[in-house]
Amino acid sequence: MCCFSPICNGKERWFVLYPIDLLVLAGKNIFRAGIRTKLCVLAICVGITSVSSVLSFGLLAGDSVQQELDRIGVGGVAFYHKAGESLSEQAVETIASANGVHAVMPLAIASGTIQLRNLSSSAGILGIDQALSDVFQIEVYHGSLPTAAQVREAAKIAVIDADFAQKVYKRTNVIGKTLYVTVNGRKEAMEICAVIRSQSAGISMMVGGKMPYLVYMPYTTLQTMDPAAQTDKLITNLDDPDAADNMLEKLNRAEGTNYLYENLNQYLDSFSAITDTIAFLISGIAGISVVVGGIGVMNAMVSSIDTRTREIGIYRALGAKKREIMQTFLCEAMLLCLIGGLLGIVCSYGIVCLFQKLFDAALHYQRESILISLGISAVCGVLFGMLPALRAAKLDPIKAIHTE
Repeated sequence: MCCFSPICNGKERWFVLYPIDLLVLAGKNIFRAGIRTKLCVLAICVGITSVSSVLSFGLLAGDSVQQELDRIGVGGVAFYHKAGESLSEQAVETIASANGVHAVMPLAIASGTIQLRNLSSSAGILGIDQALSDVFQIEVYHGSLPTAAQVREAAKIAVIDADFAQKVYKRTNVIGKTLYVTVNGRKEAMEICAVIRSQSAGISMMVGGKMPYLVYMPYTTLQTMDPAAQTDKLITNLDDPDAADNMLEKLNRAEGTNYLYENLNQYLDSFSAITDTIAFLISGIAGISVVVGGIGVMNAMVSSIDTRTREIGIYRALGAKKREIMQTFLCEAMLLCLIGGLLGIVCSYGIVCLFQKLFDAALHYQRESILISLGISAVCGVLFGMLPALRAAKLDPIKAIHTE
């Protein structure tokens, strides 16, 4: 418990409470408090379990969304004409020759319908060229993407996603099958040259709505079907998206101030920021239970002071300073919260492991969750233990000794 030093300056015995004594004394006081202390620990445990679990699932959701965004690969910088006109060949050459440009791809967009076998659906028709896989992260399951020669010849070929093929044929390998595409009232038969991993499904999941299937074909082919489908955007893959300002200035000097650009990576950052915000907001709501547990700790400490008033008076009479009395009770409050926090982390880890086994999810307990939970526990101990500790330190030793 406490330690008494027999000699201090050769005069008298002084009350000295060493750091190790603080922990031992706090532990003994907590142990002897009985059911009241156990309930406080349980309240903190429940609160930390809630916060830690929600934070872990929130971080997992953020990682999942980021992986989905990386898989979709909608990134880079898109240059376009202010008036919506097609980009001139000189503008394309100017951008393609700039430093730090890995690949450029003209993009034409149209809406239409597609029919495979007996299933029809609305679709987004994207006119692309041979640089598709260099600009977007495309995962090809079967076949091969359009080549430069096929783009020049306006070949009647199309790339569809695996979800659409699976829905029609119950398999993904449908290379060589005929896809009917209708754009601007004109219907053409296209040979499926490649099947890629679905991108529209991932976008639908993130925006919370049904997105049409996406079909890729050479932009020259799309323009033969719909002359209004201009290649009015040029998608670039840059080393540094921030260098787009310099490229735009160079382009406007060569072509006149008629061009603008859009950093598509900003949309990815926005999605990530939204998921992070949601995770921390939900954690904040779960943190209300931690506050309730902390108030319980404060109540238990106040009650403990009332029952130990005489003991505090004896300590003061032996020479204990106000600071030492305050440290004793503050240490008890922090120890209570840390015990509850550690138990909460263990319970949260168990919940994560159970979720992983039940749903076969690639869920791993985040180290950040442990650190944040321990930090919250320590802060709770300080905040909710400070007032009771100050109250104990301010007790008059004479009155405290005579308290029954």
